[in-house]
Amino acid sequence: MRLSSTGADALRTVSVLVSPSAAFIRRAFFRLLLSSPLACAAGVPSLIPPLDGSVSAEITPLLLPGAPVVRVQITVRTTVPGIRAVVFNVQAEGLSLEGDARLDAAAEGEWRVTKGAVDLAAWSGPAISRFAPAAAGSVGGQVQITAAGTLRGGEVGGGAEFTVEGGSYENPVKKLSVTGLSAKVRIADLRTVRSEAGQVLTWESGSFDQLAIGGGRVRFRLEGNAVHIEEARVAVLGGELSVPRASVAFDATSYSLAARLTGAQLSAMLPLLPPLLASARGSLDGRVELRSDTEGIRIESAHLALRNGETAELRFLPTPGIISGQLPPTVRKYYPGLVALETGGIPLRADRLELMMSEAGDERGRTAVVALEGGPADPALRAPLVINVNVRGPLDQVVALGTHSRLRFGGGK
Repeated sequence: MRLSSTGADALRTVSVLVSPSAAFIRRAFFRLLLSSPLACAAGVPSLIPPLDGSVSAEITPLLLPGAPVVRVQITVRTTVPGIRAVVFNVQAEGLSLEGDARLDAAAEGEWRVTKGAVDLAAWSGPAISRFAPAAAGSVGGQVQITAAGTLRGGEVGGGAEFTVEGGSYENPVKKLSVTGLSAKVRIADLRTVRSEAGQVLTWESGSFDQLAIGGGRVRFRLEGNAVHIEEARVAVLGGELSVPRASVAFDATSYSLAARLTGAQLSAMLPLLPPLLASARGSLDGRVELRSDTEGIRIESAHLALRNGETAELRFLPTPGIISGQLPPTVRKYYPGLVALETGGIPLRADRLELMMSEAGDERGRTAVVALEGGPADPALRAPLVINVNVRGPLDQVVALGTHSRLRFGGGK
């Protein structure tokens, strides 16, 4: 017998949390902003002429191959003896920064970016290629920037605020897209890329392969060369998938996430399942452990089930013999309800529906187990039904994610 599981739905959903937060925030977004426009501002002191006046230059961002040429203009005037007022303007395709500084003779003092804007569509490609090639995606949207700090001993100190509007993320390798991204992120220390707790990224909608994704919200902080997810939630399958807490290093190419799926509707899962069911009603809860690496996202383990005291209702497409065909004729005649189930005449009420998966396998060598207990929804038809499907073998031969839309089980003994 071949059945399908809802584990693939949960995995597809979690990818929303992994990619836009761990790839977009962790790599492309912050390193893009800190390595290009603010680097120009940090370089102001070395361009200050010994006399009052103006100087301009064109700079090729060597750390971002393929990025647009940056034009820098600096005006310096002496306001009081030993103190110079600096006004700088940085322009490029998709980039605009305006700011000023007050510096002493040693080029030390205070600086600020009073107005800044970055078009992520122009700068995300070079930034991702340089800092996060595994992300293999593109970022769109507008970023508004304000910043202020000090220059001491040739080092830039201070903080900045980045506001993202109308953002988008697309990763064709992992078949992920997210739209309506917005965020307001405050960096408390630019040198260590440290933020305060409670920074927030949200999005309006998206998709993973054939799975539609609803709105989502990630609360996080940046510290110690890592993104620390404080809480992440996304609407999917009529329910919610959440990651309560996780940390991902900036340079990580492989990491695990523990997520919880709550209230996922079987009816929403139906289009992702093989053509066995005509309709389904009920919801599943459970946990999903996943791993993301350069090859994609995969399930390490999962456990999804009906809540205690709740039932599910499944109506089969007309498939005569799918259940009764495995029973002796002497048994079938006592359970006419089985034929009604197979033809879709009446639904199956499941008192128990449970899925367990483990990439490493359990003590019996099973990598996946589907368990169902129930019978015809019509109490006049007696036909108690217990279905157990056991799968043995590598889980990556059972689970097809990103290349196929369905999670399939078959051939288990």
